[in-house]
Amino acid sequence: MVDILRKDTGALIHHSGADALEGASLDGLRLDWALLPGARLRGASLVGADLCIADLRGADLRGANLTGVDASGADFTGADLSGADLTDARLKMARLDGADLSRATLTRAHLLLANLTRTMLRDARLEHADLSYATLPGAVLVGADLTAADLSFADLAHASLDYATLTRATLRRTTLRGASLRSADLLMALLDGTALAGADLTDASIARTVFANCLDLCDARGLDRVRAVDPASVDVSTLRAASSDAPRVLTMAGLLADAAERAAAPAPPAASGGLPGGQLADAPARG
Repeated sequence: MVDILRKDTGALIHHSGADALEGASLDGLRLDWALLPGARLRGASLVGADLCIADLRGADLRGANLTGVDASGADFTGADLSGADLTDARLKMARLDGADLSRATLTRAHLLLANLTRTMLRDARLEHADLSYATLPGAVLVGADLTAADLSFADLAHASLDYATLTRATLRRTTLRGASLRSADLLMALLDGTALAGADLTDASIARTVFANCLDLCDARGLDRVRAVDPASVDVSTLRAASSDAPRVLTMAGLLADAAERAAAPAPPAASGGLPGGQLADAPARG
């Protein structure tokens, strides 16, 4: 038998007649403020459960179904959530530092102000996730899918985003200083006021990507190795900050090459009736 107690008062929240909670069905239960450090919940189903401010430090939640759970303010420090399904989960201000979320599904998850310091998110699915104001320094997001994710004001300093997909992602005022984005996909991403000093963009792909107010873009590494599948947009503020490095930034964005190709293109054929060399024909005499 397993008793789940409230962490602040010690009151009984839930009693299970089973010997363990692995694979248990706990769907829709109110487990807010629950005391569950080190709990063995592997493969458990907690669909729609209330885990607000619960203590799940070091818990084993591998492969658990946490779809639609509300775990705002919960503490998952060091927990193992690899392969777990957190689709539509609410994790506002949750602590996930040092947790393992490898291959986890966090599609449309709300991680506003969440702490994901040094969190393992390798190959995680974060499509349309809200990671605004989240702290992710040193997090590992290698191969993660962040399509259309909102990373506004998030801190990803020294994070690993190699081979990550950031198509249509929003990185407004995001910190990427020292982060690795080697071979990352930044197609149609918005980088507005993004801090990029020391970031490694080697072999990253861009196409219709927007760089606005990226005042330290020229301090990023690997600019000469960026793959411009289609030209990007770079605003005047970014170019002014680049100063003498502006041509290198424009080349990275595929804009100088595009302009050179247009300049080298053969002139269009003269209009019907025109003379060679662009001369104008004399006007016919009147009268």
